[in-house]
Amino acid sequence: MLLVEFLRKCECEANLEKLIGEVIPHSIKRIRATIETQDGGYVGTRNASGDTQLALDVKSNDIVVEELKKSKLVGFIASEELADPKQLYNGNAPFTVAFDPLDGSSLVDVNFAVGSIFGIYPAGDLIGRTGDDQVAACYAVYGPRTTLVLTVKKGVHEFRLDPDGEFYLTKENLTVKSDAKYFAPGNL
Repeated sequence: MLLVEFLRKCECEANLEKLIGEVIPHSIKRIRATIETQDGGYVGTRNASGDTQLALDVKSNDIVVEELKKSKLVGFIASEELADPKQLYNGNAPFTVAFDPLDGSSLVDVNFAVGSIFGIYPAGDLIGRTGDDQVAACYAVYGPRTTLVLTVKKGVHEFRLDPDGEFYLTKENLTVKSDAKYFAPGNL
């Protein structure tokens, strides 16, 4: 099942369906292409967390900002690559998006998987909001396969980017067993 078909089945509100079904996936495809073709060198600046920025960090952030702004669905953003939240659209945009455009970017040159993380909130300030306030959340992993994992408060679902450029449902209702042993990549 295609991502957009899945979102319709979930009865997502039309603007959220467009944001998760078109805008963010288009950003993910562009970031994946950038990872495959661009050098991972440093640009000499630091992000809001104090990390030295790579060209890939800056380019990935520019891609996400451009796509979100063009959609006119997002009024405000907060990014790991920006010092302060930024207003994108002056109109009546229904969402605020917090994101890390390329988490783990320093691992690209050793060919490890990296990702993008998105938290989608109703329009407004992010101060004082929690994860429960999100209307949706998703992340992409750029590895041997490009996957998109998302929740719209009805389970967690995985989609794989196929060579035809579409995201297809591969796993529904992902869970972690209560007796599972946990291990985090990078021993974090």
